[in-house]
Order: sequence, then structure tokens, then C-alpha cells
Amino acid sequence: MSVTIGIDFGTSFCSASWINPNTGKPEAIRFKDTGSEKLPSVIAFSNSGKAFVGSGPYTQLENLSIDASLSEEEREMQLCNFFTSIKTHIHQGQIWRRPEKSYSDADLIAIILKKIKDEVEISVPLEGKIDQVVLTHPVEFEEWKKEILKHAAALAGFKKVKLLEEPNAAAIYALKAKLIPATCKGLLVYDFGAGTFDVTYLQIDSDGQPHMPVLPQGDAHCGGDDIDKALYDDWNKYTKATKNREVSANPNELDIAFMYRCRRLKEQLSKGFISDEISEYIPGIGRIRRPFNEKDFNRIVEPIVERTIAKVKVVLDEIKQNNLPITHAVLIGGSSNLPLVKTKMQSILGNSVKLITTGNYDIAVAVGAMYSVDIVIKPKKEEPKECYCIYCGHKILTSHKVCMYCGKPNYSYKP
Repeated sequence: MSVTIGIDFGTSFCSASWINPNTGKPEAIRFKDTGSEKLPSVIAFSNSGKAFVGSGPYTQLENLSIDASLSEEEREMQLCNFFTSIKTHIHQGQIWRRPEKSYSDADLIAIILKKIKDEVEISVPLEGKIDQVVLTHPVEFEEWKKEILKHAAALAGFKKVKLLEEPNAAAIYALKAKLIPATCKGLLVYDFGAGTFDVTYLQIDSDGQPHMPVLPQGDAHCGGDDIDKALYDDWNKYTKATKNREVSANPNELDIAFMYRCRRLKEQLSKGFISDEISEYIPGIGRIRRPFNEKDFNRIVEPIVERTIAKVKVVLDEIKQNNLPITHAVLIGGSSNLPLVKTKMQSILGNSVKLITTGNYDIAVAVGAMYSVDIVIKPKKEEPKECYCIYCGHKILTSHKVCMYCGKPNYSYKP
């Protein structure tokens, strides 16, 4: 029997869903690898070239940032074995070279998708073979990036691939999981993940069916990773001022292990401050304690949060211009848990819009992907825009599937 699963391929973590045969409803899968519903999107290669994915590499990477037994050279050599945030590093024609083999972006993504597929097979009692997937992606993913996702899924063993925009999956989850009441007439979905941001609006018809009268907005390079980097840069300034060196022993090089410490710090601070001080161990320097409070944290994250708010305002302006109803807004994605996000969103939405948050913000997209099998959102058709052929450079329209000058695929094509 053919089995379909849903996958939210995330920048930092992935999650998956299935239809539980006992209930007939979509559910998030708890991976045996991690014991949780999240699988780290981290790949580590051994010296022999074998790829490892998930909690093992994630833990190794975190431990590298606090391992005082390693020299700086040993740490640098080990860090070269890790691949992180692959989703936000996709570039056309990009090749990642290692001693034993070269990898394309599709190859690396396929390694993660194959791990998820294998983990699902041992984590839940399936009644058939997994060969179909609903795979989610950001709104602003170009067509060529979507093709890379499809190719990666095929390499991972999926025979049929359906792509679904992440905020649509989240909106479907909000509707089907009854996070919002039946009286909801207009729903705004704010999806702030680790690497990307999306916002979409759905109008709910009297029969409960959603449609999209407003084009969604997104930023494929705005997410929790940017906050981690901002915290990292703040630590860099502090160590330069107090220790006369950067966090990394190699000037102008990013220490990805310490970046993971910054991610953990962000997650801790997002839950509230218990003191006016933070402390981190920095290899080659030692443990540093420094004054740091909620005001300092908000100062660092506010420029990034404001980028998401600017996109929300674009959608809200169109909602207002078309006199559309909006009664509820759902915040999902790990970065939406920031207190500053909730404050700013409530401020621009006003008290008439109910802001809804859920502890399931990490798995909403994956579960919504499986719900999407039975529900379809009618999108607003986007007007053709001018773009350029990446092969010959001629100006064409996004409605052209191939370039009329050279005949090659138009990766900006939108039907």
C-alpha cells in the first residue's frame, strides 16, 4: 500500500506527519532518533565520508563550542565536517566539495529527507511503503529552488512529490485543528521560522472553505538564524572590546559551533530573563560573564523583527484597501515565540484582532501538509511580471514557461 507523509523541511529542524490509521487524522511523528517531534537539519560527515543526520551531529556541534580539550586548529578541522542551515544556502549550480565526493544542494537535502523517511518507518506502524510526500517550502522560493526540492525528494526515494507553501500549510492546520473558532471570517498567518518568514491571509467563506484574495508576502532570508548571527556579532563586539580578539580565533571567520550556543541563548532568553547577566564559554578565551538584560536583547532582535512587520503591513494594507474581514491571527514558527513579536503584532493588528499562539508552532506546518490532502486553498492569480532569462539575459515575462529567445526553462515562471 502506498503511504504519504508530510515534511516540513526546516532551516534548523524538520518535522513530519502521517495519517494515524487508528484515528484517521494527521499527527506529528515523534522521532525515535530524538525522542521529540523535531529532527535537527544538521549533516556531519565522518572521515570515511559517511553522512550522519539529526541529533548526533547537532549535539556534537554544540559540544564543540565548549570543548576546552581541543586546539583551535582541531576545532576548525572538525567544523569543516558539518553542514547547517542548508535550506537558506541554496544557490543555483552550487557544489559542495569534500575529500571523498562533491555534493549538490539536492544531494545534501536528499540526505536529510532520506533520514526523515527512514526515521518515520521505524517510529510509527505504517501499513505500507512510503513513496509519496507533501513537502513544504517558503512563499518566496523561486521555481528553480522548488525544482531542487523535487529532485532531492526523488533522490530520497519518493516517487510522487507535492509542494505546498508553508503559510498555507500552517493556515490549514489552524483551521482543521480548530485553533480558531468557526466564527472566524479572516485569518492572518504569521510564520517566522529559523531561516525564512512568510505571512498569508485567508478569507473564510460561509461554508468554512478558505481562499486567498491577497497575495502572500515573504522573506526567504529572514529568520531565527539572523537573530543568532546578531547575537554572535554582539558577542564579537564585546570580546573585541574586552579581550582584544573575536569569538573565532581566525579573524572574520564564523565559528558555527558558537553560533549554536547563540541559538540556545536566544531560546533561553525568549522564555524570560531570570537575571541581568549572561555567561558563555569561548574557546581560547574562557568563560565570560557580562551584563545583559531584556532591553539589550530587544535592541539586537528588533531590526530583524521589523523586517517581518514590514511584510505584514503590506498584506494588511491590501486587506484594508479591499475591505476584507480579519478577526484572528496565528503566530507559528519557532522565532514567533519572541515576546517582541507578540508585542509588535498586537500593536499593528489592534485589539479587534485576536492573536493566537500555540505550543505546537514547531509542528503546525508538517501537520497542515497532511491535512492539505483533503483541502485546497484557491490562490489569487498573480499578474505576470518582467524578469530576465538566466541563460541569455533577455527580458521576458514570468508567465513564459520557457525563454522565447533561447528556449531554455524560465525559473521565474508562475502559471
